[in-house]
Amino acid sequence: MNRKKVFVGCVLVMFGIGVNSCDSINKVTSKVTNSFSKKAPVAQPQVVLKSNTLNGKWRLNYITGPRITFDGLYPNTKPFMVFDTSKLQVTGGTGCNNFTGTFQRQGDSIHFSPLATTMMNCTDGGQGESVFVGTLDKVSHYRISGDTLWFRFKKIEAMRFVRDTTTNH
Repeated sequence: MNRKKVFVGCVLVMFGIGVNSCDSINKVTSKVTNSFSKKAPVAQPQVVLKSNTLNGKWRLNYITGPRITFDGLYPNTKPFMVFDTSKLQVTGGTGCNNFTGTFQRQGDSIHFSPLATTMMNCTDGGQGESVFVGTLDKVSHYRISGDTLWFRFKKIEAMRFVRDTTTNH
């Protein structure tokens, strides 16, 4: 019988040590887990946000339609547009003549009034200018992504401009 008591005593002592050990392990594990779950501050990268405003000067770098290259269509001067959204006015150049007019917009819809243009003789015979003005007449929507402005009609992205930050309009 003494052996049984000694055996039971040993089992109880071992059980007590085991429970105590488990409790200590839980406390250590909890401390380690908590120290890893606390996130160290992460340095945020400096992000330069590009303006999503229509205001400013935009240079045409793509136009849909003609079977001639963009540079062939505008060999000397590329068309550009300058928007003043506070006055709903637009000015610019067709690649040959200067123009001025007004525009209306609501959401992503945009509509241009008939443009008043100068009447200079174009060295390319006016082909680039007529493509520019004709495409602009069809435009119904716009979108800005960073420094890129797209004009579209009938789900076709017809004209693409890039923001011109090199000059004062």
